[in-house]
Amino acid sequence: MVEPNIRLLRYFLAVAEELNVGRAARRLYVSQPALSQQLRRLEHDLGVELFHRSSRGMRLTESGAVLLPVAEEVVRAADRLIATAGARPGRRGLVVGFVGNGLGHLNAAVRDDYARRMPRVDLLLRQVEVQDQLESLRSGQVDVALARLPVRETDLTVVPFFAEPRLVCLPAAHRLAGRCHVDVDALAGEVFLAVPERSPRHWREFWLAQPRPGGAPVRLGPSFGTAEEALQLVAAGHGVLLVAATFRDGYSREELRFVPVRGLAPSRVALAWRGEQPPPGGRELLTTLRSVAARTERGGAAAFAALGCEHGDGAAEHRDGSPGAATGARSA
Repeated sequence: MVEPNIRLLRYFLAVAEELNVGRAARRLYVSQPALSQQLRRLEHDLGVELFHRSSRGMRLTESGAVLLPVAEEVVRAADRLIATAGARPGRRGLVVGFVGNGLGHLNAAVRDDYARRMPRVDLLLRQVEVQDQLESLRSGQVDVALARLPVRETDLTVVPFFAEPRLVCLPAAHRLAGRCHVDVDALAGEVFLAVPERSPRHWREFWLAQPRPGGAPVRLGPSFGTAEEALQLVAAGHGVLLVAATFRDGYSREELRFVPVRGLAPSRVALAWRGEQPPPGGRELLTTLRSVAARTERGGAAAFAALGCEHGDGAAEHRDGSPGAATGARSA
């Protein structure tokens, strides 16, 4: 028997959860053939068959069921090891999960402010998949998460600290691409990229602007797994996508346009953690996030103007949804 590596165990856990190689491959951002090959490699290394495969689907074998809890503990231990190793001697680390580019241009200010407040704690940033922003907390992969609302899970404490406009990402040749802003009604006939199905329904509806006025259904295009994949689909004309304003900071490119949408509630970002009390260093991070957000929101009109508007028409939207408790989740 060959000692398996952590990456193969992560692949095994994803397939064991999905019981579908295709869905697991999309979740892991690998091709389906490559994932199948890696599973076979793990089975060869261990000398056992982990899954029963048939035309009706997949299920764990007895050996697979025995391996599952052990693999979960090994992967959790590896994550803890990575977090510990990332902290410098005499210091401790706070692992922060984030989706996409986090807070965009605000990331540096948060990092610098936190370093001044907590000089002996290292912020260890870990990018997570859109659909796993909360599961990464439950699994212990991260200590806290910068979560995009809405969040309704009651086992997590969720504290909003920042609100920003939502934009529509369009191909550069789109009929609306030259607008300073668009009303949400102007998007009624557009095809929207499908938000990953593993995301909670209320989260998908928020990013598809559902329900629409008059109950009009949303026309759905292809789904995506990563931000990069979504942008390529938009650029190719397969659909449009609603994003938060800071998303543009890391993903702006010549073939795309980002246009503010009026008539939509803003996107809110929250700090989330397991249970009622934040982990060590978490409360200070929340204070830092609130401080940076307050400085940013005081310049709301200027921030909105930076999105492409010559006037502050949408600045009030930027200030709507000021930080408050998330529905259905504990607040602190």
